[in-house]
Amino acid sequence: MKNSKALIAIIITIVMCAALMAACGNNASAPPASGGGAASPPPASGGGDSPPPASSGGGDGPSRNIRDYWSPEDGRPDSYNESSPVYTMDNRVPWQGMFIPPEPSRAAQDKAIQPDNRKDNLRVGYNTWSVGTPFFVAQMNTVEEAANRNGWDFTYLVSGGDVTVQIANLETLISMDVDIIINHARNSEAEAMTIATAVAEGIPVIGLGSPYPLGTPVITTAGSMQYEKGFSVGMQVADHFSDVDFLTTALSPGTMGHTVSDSKLNGFLGGISYGRAITLGIPFDSREDAMMHGFGLFEQVVSSARFVDDLLQWEAVNSVPGSWSREGGQAAAEDILTAHPDIQFLFTDNDQQAMGAILAMRQGGFTPGVDILIACVGDGEKAAIEHVRDGEILAMALQSPYTWASGPTNLIRMIFEEGFDATNLPSVVFFDIVVVNGGNAAQWISDAEYSTLPDIQFIPLG
Repeated sequence: MKNSKALIAIIITIVMCAALMAACGNNASAPPASGGGAASPPPASGGGDSPPPASSGGGDGPSRNIRDYWSPEDGRPDSYNESSPVYTMDNRVPWQGMFIPPEPSRAAQDKAIQPDNRKDNLRVGYNTWSVGTPFFVAQMNTVEEAANRNGWDFTYLVSGGDVTVQIANLETLISMDVDIIINHARNSEAEAMTIATAVAEGIPVIGLGSPYPLGTPVITTAGSMQYEKGFSVGMQVADHFSDVDFLTTALSPGTMGHTVSDSKLNGFLGGISYGRAITLGIPFDSREDAMMHGFGLFEQVVSSARFVDDLLQWEAVNSVPGSWSREGGQAAAEDILTAHPDIQFLFTDNDQQAMGAILAMRQGGFTPGVDILIACVGDGEKAAIEHVRDGEILAMALQSPYTWASGPTNLIRMIFEEGFDATNLPSVVFFDIVVVNGGNAAQWISDAEYSTLPDIQFIPLG
Protein backbone atom coordinates (compact mmCIF):
# COMPACT_ATOMS: atom_id res chain seq x y z
CA MET A 1 0.00 0.00 0.00
CA LYS A 2 2.80 2.42 0.95
CA ASN A 3 4.62 1.61 -2.30
CA SER A 4 1.53 2.41 -4.35
CA LYS A 5 1.08 5.71 -2.50
CA ALA A 6 4.71 6.58 -3.15
CA LEU A 7 4.19 5.82 -6.84
CA ILE A 8 1.18 8.14 -6.89
CA ALA A 9 3.24 10.90 -5.28
CA ILE A 10 5.94 10.49 -7.93
CA ILE A 11 3.36 10.67 -10.72
CA ILE A 12 1.86 13.85 -9.24
CA THR A 13 5.33 15.36 -8.96
CA ILE A 14 6.07 14.59 -12.64
CA VAL A 15 2.76 16.17 -13.70
CA MET A 16 3.48 19.29 -11.64
CA CYS A 17 6.95 19.66 -13.11
CA ALA A 18 5.57 19.25 -16.63
CA ALA A 19 2.92 21.88 -15.94
CA LEU A 20 5.53 24.28 -14.62
CA MET A 21 7.71 23.78 -17.71
CA ALA A 22 4.74 24.43 -19.97
CA ALA A 23 3.77 27.56 -18.05
CA CYS A 24 7.26 29.00 -18.42
CA GLY A 25 7.34 28.48 -22.15
CA ASN A 26 6.61 30.92 -24.94
CA ASN A 27 2.89 30.30 -25.27
CA ALA A 28 1.56 33.82 -24.84
CA SER A 29 -1.95 32.71 -23.98
CA ALA A 30 -0.95 30.33 -21.19
CA PRO A 31 -1.80 31.36 -17.64
CA PRO A 32 1.09 32.26 -15.30
CA ALA A 33 2.88 29.62 -13.32
CA SER A 34 1.47 31.03 -10.08
CA GLY A 35 -0.30 34.03 -8.70
CA GLY A 36 -3.32 33.63 -10.90
CA GLY A 37 -6.69 32.27 -9.96
CA ALA A 38 -10.18 33.05 -11.12
CA ALA A 39 -10.17 35.13 -14.28
CA SER A 40 -13.15 37.12 -13.09
CA PRO A 41 -12.93 37.67 -9.33
CA PRO A 42 -15.81 39.49 -7.67
CA PRO A 43 -15.68 43.26 -8.19
CA ALA A 44 -13.96 45.31 -5.54
CA SER A 45 -16.33 46.62 -2.91
CA GLY A 46 -16.20 49.42 -0.40
CA GLY A 47 -13.14 50.92 -2.02
CA GLY A 48 -14.60 54.22 -3.09
CA ASP A 49 -12.72 55.35 -6.16
CA SER A 50 -9.81 52.98 -5.69
CA PRO A 51 -10.11 49.77 -7.78
CA PRO A 52 -7.68 49.00 -10.61
CA PRO A 53 -8.29 50.48 -14.05
CA ALA A 54 -10.96 48.86 -16.18
CA SER A 55 -9.28 49.58 -19.52
CA SER A 56 -5.94 50.61 -20.94
CA GLY A 57 -6.95 54.23 -21.42
CA GLY A 58 -4.69 54.97 -24.36
CA GLY A 59 -5.35 57.18 -27.33
CA ASP A 60 -7.50 59.99 -25.98
CA GLY A 61 -4.75 62.60 -25.89
CA PRO A 62 -3.30 64.47 -22.91
CA SER A 63 -5.20 64.36 -19.64
CA ARG A 64 -4.54 65.16 -16.00
CA ASN A 65 -7.43 63.04 -14.72
CA ILE A 66 -6.80 59.34 -14.07
CA ARG A 67 -10.53 58.75 -13.61
CA ASP A 68 -11.05 59.38 -17.33
CA TYR A 69 -9.33 56.05 -17.94
CA TRP A 70 -10.71 53.60 -15.39
CA SER A 71 -14.01 52.64 -13.85
CA PRO A 72 -14.44 52.74 -10.05
CA GLU A 73 -17.34 50.30 -10.40
CA ASP A 74 -15.27 47.52 -11.98
CA GLY A 75 -12.76 45.51 -9.98
CA ARG A 76 -10.86 43.94 -12.88
CA PRO A 77 -9.61 44.77 -16.38
CA ASP A 78 -12.05 44.68 -19.28
CA SER A 79 -9.45 43.11 -21.53
CA TYR A 80 -6.03 41.49 -21.47
CA ASN A 81 -2.98 41.82 -23.68
CA GLU A 82 -2.34 38.08 -23.52
CA SER A 83 0.85 38.37 -25.58
CA SER A 84 2.48 40.37 -22.77
CA PRO A 85 5.44 38.70 -21.01
CA VAL A 86 3.61 39.52 -17.77
CA TYR A 87 1.85 36.16 -18.15
CA THR A 88 4.77 33.98 -19.27
CA MET A 89 8.01 35.21 -17.70
CA ASP A 90 9.93 32.77 -15.54
CA ASN A 91 10.13 35.01 -12.47
CA ARG A 92 6.69 34.64 -10.88
CA VAL A 93 7.76 35.77 -7.40
CA PRO A 94 6.74 39.45 -7.66
CA TRP A 95 3.47 38.75 -9.51
CA GLN A 96 1.38 37.00 -6.85
CA GLY A 97 -2.27 37.98 -6.75
CA MET A 98 -2.88 39.63 -10.10
CA PHE A 99 -5.77 39.39 -12.50
CA ILE A 100 -5.09 36.86 -15.26
CA PRO A 101 -6.82 35.51 -18.37
CA PRO A 102 -9.28 32.62 -17.83
CA GLU A 103 -7.98 29.54 -16.04
CA PRO A 104 -8.68 26.06 -17.52
CA SER A 105 -10.71 23.39 -15.76
CA ARG A 106 -9.10 21.60 -12.80
CA ALA A 107 -11.81 18.94 -12.47
CA ALA A 108 -9.61 16.07 -13.69
CA GLN A 109 -6.83 16.76 -11.19
CA ASP A 110 -6.78 14.51 -8.12
CA LYS A 111 -7.08 16.61 -4.96
CA ALA A 112 -8.07 13.78 -2.58
CA ILE A 113 -11.73 14.82 -2.55
CA GLN A 114 -14.92 13.64 -4.25
CA PRO A 115 -18.00 15.62 -5.33
CA ASP A 116 -19.58 14.76 -1.94
CA ASN A 117 -17.34 14.37 1.15
CA ARG A 118 -19.75 14.75 4.06
CA LYS A 119 -18.14 13.48 7.25
CA ASP A 120 -18.56 13.75 11.03
CA ASN A 121 -15.84 14.05 13.69
CA LEU A 122 -13.59 16.03 11.41
CA ARG A 123 -9.85 16.30 12.14
CA VAL A 124 -8.38 19.56 10.84
CA GLY A 125 -4.69 20.46 10.76
CA TYR A 126 -3.47 24.06 10.43
CA ASN A 127 0.15 24.75 9.46
CA THR A 128 1.28 28.38 9.58
CA TRP A 129 4.63 30.11 9.32
CA SER A 130 3.98 32.90 11.84
CA VAL A 131 2.05 34.05 14.87
CA GLY A 132 4.60 36.81 15.46
CA THR A 133 2.49 39.87 14.64
CA PRO A 134 -1.00 41.00 15.68
CA PHE A 135 -2.24 40.25 12.15
CA PHE A 136 -1.07 36.63 12.21
CA VAL A 137 -2.35 36.14 15.75
CA ALA A 138 -5.79 37.35 14.63
CA GLN A 139 -5.61 35.00 11.66
CA MET A 140 -4.67 32.05 13.86
CA ASN A 141 -7.42 32.85 16.36
CA THR A 142 -10.00 33.04 13.57
CA VAL A 143 -9.15 29.52 12.37
CA GLU A 144 -9.14 28.10 15.89
CA GLU A 145 -12.44 29.76 16.80
CA ALA A 146 -14.07 28.29 13.69
CA ALA A 147 -12.74 24.83 14.56
CA ASN A 148 -14.13 25.09 18.09
CA ARG A 149 -17.46 26.43 16.85
CA ASN A 150 -17.84 23.54 14.42
CA GLY A 151 -16.68 20.86 16.84
CA TRP A 152 -13.59 19.85 14.84
CA ASP A 153 -10.60 18.05 16.33
CA PHE A 154 -8.05 20.80 15.70
CA THR A 155 -4.23 20.74 15.59
CA TYR A 156 -2.03 23.69 14.70
CA LEU A 157 1.73 23.91 14.10
CA VAL A 158 3.92 27.02 13.69
CA SER A 159 7.22 27.05 11.80
CA GLY A 160 8.48 30.46 12.90
CA GLY A 161 9.32 31.39 9.30
CA ASP A 162 11.66 28.42 8.76
CA VAL A 163 10.76 26.70 5.49
CA THR A 164 12.41 23.46 6.58
CA VAL A 165 10.26 23.41 9.71
CA GLN A 166 7.20 24.37 7.67
CA ILE A 167 7.68 21.29 5.47
CA ALA A 168 8.40 19.10 8.49
CA ASN A 169 5.17 20.32 10.09
CA LEU A 170 3.27 19.35 6.96
CA GLU A 171 4.80 15.89 7.19
CA THR A 172 3.74 15.69 10.85
CA LEU A 173 0.13 16.46 9.96
CA ILE A 174 0.27 13.81 7.22
CA SER A 175 1.54 11.25 9.74
CA MET A 176 -1.33 12.21 12.08
CA ASP A 177 -3.73 11.24 9.25
CA VAL A 178 -5.87 14.37 9.64
CA ASP A 179 -8.89 14.71 7.35
CA ILE A 180 -7.77 18.01 5.81
CA ILE A 181 -4.90 20.49 6.09
CA ILE A 182 -4.95 24.28 5.88
CA ASN A 183 -1.43 25.32 4.87
CA HIS A 184 -0.44 28.95 5.31
CA ALA A 185 2.63 28.79 3.10
CA ARG A 186 5.97 30.36 3.95
CA ASN A 187 7.34 29.38 0.53
CA SER A 188 4.64 27.97 -1.74
CA GLU A 189 7.14 26.67 -4.31
CA ALA A 190 9.16 24.76 -1.70
CA GLU A 191 6.07 23.30 -0.03
CA ALA A 192 4.28 22.19 -3.21
CA MET A 193 5.86 18.74 -3.36
CA THR A 194 4.90 17.92 0.23
CA ILE A 195 1.34 18.94 -0.56
CA ALA A 196 1.43 16.45 -3.45
CA THR A 197 2.52 13.81 -0.93
CA ALA A 198 -0.40 14.68 1.34
CA VAL A 199 -2.85 14.28 -1.54
CA ALA A 200 -1.27 10.96 -2.52
CA GLU A 201 -1.91 9.84 1.08
CA GLY A 202 -5.56 10.84 0.69
CA ILE A 203 -5.38 14.10 2.65
CA PRO A 204 -6.75 17.18 0.84
CA VAL A 205 -5.11 20.57 1.32
CA ILE A 206 -6.47 24.12 1.22
CA GLY A 207 -3.86 26.82 0.76
CA LEU A 208 -3.84 30.10 2.64
CA GLY A 209 -1.75 33.02 1.46
CA SER A 210 0.53 32.82 -1.56
CA PRO A 211 -0.68 30.80 -4.56
CA TYR A 212 1.17 27.58 -5.42
CA PRO A 213 2.87 26.69 -8.71
CA LEU A 214 0.56 25.59 -11.51
CA GLY A 215 -0.33 21.92 -11.07
CA THR A 216 -0.11 21.80 -7.27
CA PRO A 217 -3.09 19.64 -6.22
CA VAL A 218 -4.60 21.97 -3.61
CA ILE A 219 -8.40 22.22 -3.53
CA THR A 220 -7.82 25.96 -3.85
CA THR A 221 -5.90 28.70 -2.08
CA ALA A 222 -7.57 31.53 -0.19
CA GLY A 223 -5.42 34.35 -1.44
CA SER A 224 -4.99 38.08 -1.20
CA MET A 225 -4.39 40.05 -4.39
CA GLN A 226 -1.05 41.40 -3.26
CA TYR A 227 -0.06 42.68 -6.70
CA GLU A 228 -3.44 44.24 -7.48
CA LYS A 229 -3.69 45.88 -4.08
CA GLY A 230 -0.29 47.43 -4.65
CA PHE A 231 -1.44 48.49 -8.11
CA SER A 232 -4.57 50.12 -6.68
CA VAL A 233 -2.58 52.03 -4.07
CA GLY A 234 -0.16 53.13 -6.79
CA MET A 235 -3.08 54.51 -8.79
CA GLN A 236 -4.24 56.49 -5.74
CA VAL A 237 -0.78 57.97 -5.28
CA ALA A 238 -0.48 58.87 -8.97
CA ASP A 239 -3.88 60.54 -8.82
CA HIS A 240 -2.97 62.55 -5.73
CA PHE A 241 0.29 63.79 -7.26
CA SER A 242 -1.18 64.39 -10.73
CA ASP A 243 -0.14 68.07 -10.70
CA VAL A 244 3.43 67.40 -9.54
CA ASP A 245 5.89 67.74 -12.41
CA PHE A 246 8.61 65.60 -10.78
CA LEU A 247 7.85 63.30 -7.86
CA THR A 248 10.53 62.32 -5.32
CA THR A 249 9.74 59.21 -3.30
CA ALA A 250 11.29 56.56 -1.08
CA LEU A 251 10.33 52.92 -0.52
CA SER A 252 10.13 50.69 2.53
CA PRO A 253 9.16 47.14 1.49
CA GLY A 254 8.68 44.44 4.13
CA THR A 255 11.66 42.36 3.09
CA MET A 256 13.07 41.95 -0.38
CA GLY A 257 12.88 38.45 -1.86
CA HIS A 258 9.63 37.42 -0.17
CA THR A 259 6.70 36.73 -2.48
CA VAL A 260 4.20 38.89 -0.59
CA SER A 261 6.51 41.86 -0.12
CA ASP A 262 7.86 41.76 -3.67
CA SER A 263 4.38 41.48 -5.20
CA LYS A 264 3.07 44.46 -3.24
CA LEU A 265 6.02 46.60 -4.28
CA ASN A 266 5.94 45.44 -7.91
CA GLY A 267 2.21 46.13 -8.05
CA PHE A 268 2.64 49.58 -6.53
CA LEU A 269 5.30 50.50 -9.09
CA GLY A 270 3.07 49.21 -11.91
CA GLY A 271 0.06 51.13 -10.65
CA ILE A 272 1.83 54.42 -10.18
CA SER A 273 3.45 54.00 -13.60
CA TYR A 274 0.07 53.39 -15.20
CA GLY A 275 -1.51 56.38 -13.49
CA ARG A 276 1.40 58.77 -13.88
CA ALA A 277 1.64 58.07 -17.61
CA ILE A 278 -2.00 59.10 -17.92
CA THR A 279 -1.55 62.31 -15.94
CA LEU A 280 1.44 63.21 -18.13
CA GLY A 281 -0.61 62.68 -21.28
CA ILE A 282 1.44 59.67 -22.47
CA PRO A 283 -0.74 56.67 -21.48
CA PHE A 284 0.56 53.17 -22.09
CA ASP A 285 -1.03 51.17 -24.90
CA SER A 286 -2.13 48.50 -22.42
CA ARG A 287 -2.25 47.91 -18.71
CA GLU A 288 0.31 45.15 -19.15
CA ASP A 289 2.77 47.61 -20.70
CA ALA A 290 2.54 49.73 -17.55
CA MET A 291 2.99 46.61 -15.44
CA MET A 292 6.17 45.73 -17.34
CA HIS A 293 7.43 49.29 -16.95
CA GLY A 294 6.86 49.03 -13.21
CA PHE A 295 8.64 45.67 -13.17
CA GLY A 296 11.67 47.32 -14.75
CA LEU A 297 11.68 49.82 -11.88
CA PHE A 298 11.27 46.96 -9.41
CA GLU A 299 14.36 45.24 -10.82
CA GLN A 300 16.33 48.47 -10.31
CA VAL A 301 15.20 48.55 -6.68
CA VAL A 302 16.36 44.96 -6.25
CA SER A 303 19.77 45.74 -7.73
CA SER A 304 20.49 49.22 -6.36
CA ALA A 305 17.66 50.23 -3.94
CA ARG A 306 16.75 53.23 -6.10
CA PHE A 307 15.76 54.39 -9.59
CA VAL A 308 15.18 57.47 -11.69
CA ASP A 309 12.31 57.21 -14.18
CA ASP A 310 12.98 59.88 -16.81
CA LEU A 311 9.96 58.85 -18.89
CA LEU A 312 7.41 59.35 -16.11
CA GLN A 313 9.31 62.03 -14.21
CA TRP A 314 9.67 60.45 -10.80
CA GLU A 315 12.29 58.74 -8.70
CA ALA A 316 12.83 56.56 -5.65
CA VAL A 317 15.88 57.84 -3.82
CA ASN A 318 16.22 54.87 -1.48
CA SER A 319 14.63 51.59 -0.45
CA VAL A 320 15.00 50.34 3.13
CA PRO A 321 13.11 47.22 4.30
CA GLY A 322 10.93 47.63 7.39
CA SER A 323 10.41 43.96 8.34
CA TRP A 324 6.60 44.34 8.48
CA SER A 325 6.85 45.81 11.99
CA ARG A 326 6.31 49.19 13.62
CA GLU A 327 9.85 49.21 14.99
CA GLY A 328 11.28 48.24 11.61
CA GLY A 329 9.19 50.86 9.83
CA GLN A 330 10.36 53.54 12.22
CA ALA A 331 14.03 52.59 11.81
CA ALA A 332 13.71 52.46 8.01
CA ALA A 333 12.01 55.87 7.89
CA GLU A 334 14.66 57.37 10.17
CA ASP A 335 17.41 56.17 7.82
CA ILE A 336 15.57 57.50 4.78
CA LEU A 337 14.70 60.89 6.27
CA THR A 338 18.21 61.45 7.57
CA ALA A 339 19.65 61.06 4.08
CA HIS A 340 16.68 62.41 2.08
CA PRO A 341 14.62 64.93 4.06
CA ASP A 342 13.18 66.39 0.86
CA ILE A 343 11.10 63.37 -0.24
CA GLN A 344 7.43 64.02 -1.00
CA PHE A 345 6.14 60.49 -0.50
CA LEU A 346 7.00 57.25 1.31
CA PHE A 347 5.67 53.81 0.36
CA THR A 348 5.50 51.23 3.15
CA ASP A 349 4.62 47.54 2.88
CA ASN A 350 1.99 47.50 5.62
CA ASP A 351 0.28 49.68 8.20
CA GLN A 352 2.61 48.66 11.04
CA GLN A 353 5.52 50.10 9.05
CA ALA A 354 3.44 53.15 8.17
CA MET A 355 2.70 53.88 11.83
CA GLY A 356 6.38 53.44 12.62
CA ALA A 357 7.20 55.92 9.85
CA ILE A 358 4.73 58.41 11.34
CA LEU A 359 6.63 58.22 14.65
CA ALA A 360 9.92 58.79 12.83
CA MET A 361 8.51 61.80 10.99
CA ARG A 362 7.15 63.40 14.12
CA GLN A 363 10.43 62.89 15.97
CA GLY A 364 12.28 64.36 12.99
CA GLY A 365 10.17 67.51 12.95
CA PHE A 366 8.00 66.54 9.97
CA THR A 367 4.21 66.70 9.87
CA PRO A 368 2.89 63.38 8.47
CA GLY A 369 0.37 63.92 5.69
CA VAL A 370 1.55 67.49 5.16
CA ASP A 371 5.32 67.51 4.71
CA ILE A 372 5.48 63.89 3.52
CA LEU A 373 2.66 61.59 2.45
CA ILE A 374 2.54 57.86 3.21
CA ALA A 375 0.61 54.99 1.58
CA CYS A 376 0.76 51.26 2.26
CA VAL A 377 -0.62 47.90 1.14
CA GLY A 378 -2.33 46.40 4.20
CA ASP A 379 -3.16 45.39 6.74
CA GLY A 380 -5.97 47.59 7.98
CA GLU A 381 -5.56 47.72 11.75
CA LYS A 382 -8.10 50.04 13.37
CA ALA A 383 -5.44 52.50 14.53
CA ALA A 384 -4.01 52.70 11.01
CA ILE A 385 -7.41 53.40 9.43
CA GLU A 386 -7.79 56.21 11.95
CA HIS A 387 -4.52 57.64 10.61
CA VAL A 388 -6.06 57.50 7.11
CA ARG A 389 -9.19 59.25 8.37
CA ASP A 390 -7.04 61.95 9.96
CA GLY A 391 -4.99 62.51 6.80
CA GLU A 392 -1.68 61.14 8.07
CA ILE A 393 -1.82 58.15 5.70
CA LEU A 394 -2.98 58.88 2.15
CA ALA A 395 -4.31 55.43 1.26
CA MET A 396 -4.15 51.83 2.40
CA ALA A 397 -5.37 48.52 1.00
CA LEU A 398 -7.22 46.44 3.57
CA GLN A 399 -6.24 42.86 4.33
CA SER A 400 -8.59 41.45 6.92
CA PRO A 401 -7.14 38.51 8.90
CA TYR A 402 -10.71 37.56 9.84
CA THR A 403 -11.96 37.35 6.25
CA TRP A 404 -8.79 35.75 4.94
CA ALA A 405 -8.67 32.99 7.57
CA SER A 406 -12.41 32.35 7.51
CA GLY A 407 -12.21 31.52 3.79
CA PRO A 408 -10.65 28.05 4.31
CA THR A 409 -12.78 27.28 7.37
CA ASN A 410 -15.96 28.23 5.51
CA LEU A 411 -14.89 25.99 2.63
CA ILE A 412 -14.19 23.06 4.97
CA ARG A 413 -17.68 23.41 6.44
CA MET A 414 -19.17 23.58 2.94
CA ILE A 415 -17.31 20.44 1.80
CA PHE A 416 -17.69 18.18 4.84
CA GLU A 417 -21.01 19.38 6.29
CA GLU A 418 -22.99 20.62 3.27
CA GLY A 419 -21.69 18.32 0.54
CA PHE A 420 -20.35 21.16 -1.61
CA ASP A 421 -18.59 19.93 -4.76
CA ALA A 422 -15.13 21.52 -4.60
CA THR A 423 -13.49 19.37 -7.28
CA ASN A 424 -13.20 22.19 -9.82
CA LEU A 425 -12.43 25.37 -7.94
CA PRO A 426 -9.88 27.88 -9.27
CA SER A 427 -6.34 27.31 -8.07
CA VAL A 428 -6.67 30.48 -6.00
CA VAL A 429 -9.71 32.47 -4.89
CA PHE A 430 -9.25 36.03 -3.67
CA PHE A 431 -11.14 38.30 -1.36
CA ASP A 432 -12.17 41.74 -2.53
CA ILE A 433 -9.79 44.63 -3.04
CA VAL A 434 -10.70 47.50 -0.73
CA VAL A 435 -8.57 50.64 -0.62
CA VAL A 436 -9.36 53.19 2.07
CA ASN A 437 -8.61 56.88 1.76
CA GLY A 438 -9.76 60.05 3.47
CA GLY A 439 -13.13 59.85 1.76
CA ASN A 440 -14.18 56.40 2.96
CA ALA A 441 -11.97 55.56 5.96
CA ALA A 442 -14.64 56.24 8.57
CA GLN A 443 -16.92 53.49 7.25
CA TRP A 444 -14.17 50.88 7.67
CA ILE A 445 -13.38 51.65 11.32
CA SER A 446 -14.98 49.04 13.55
CA ASP A 447 -14.85 48.03 17.20
CA ALA A 448 -12.65 45.07 16.26
CA GLU A 449 -8.90 45.36 15.82
CA TYR A 450 -9.25 44.89 12.05
CA SER A 451 -12.02 45.47 9.54
CA THR A 452 -14.07 42.57 8.19
CA LEU A 453 -14.39 42.34 4.41
CA PRO A 454 -17.01 40.49 2.34
CA ASP A 455 -16.60 36.70 2.52
CA ILE A 456 -14.51 34.91 -0.11
CA GLN A 457 -16.80 33.34 -2.71
CA PHE A 458 -15.98 29.81 -3.87
CA ILE A 459 -17.36 29.50 -7.41
CA PRO A 460 -16.38 26.45 -9.51
CA LEU A 461 -14.70 27.00 -12.87
CA GLY A 462 -16.91 26.84 -15.92
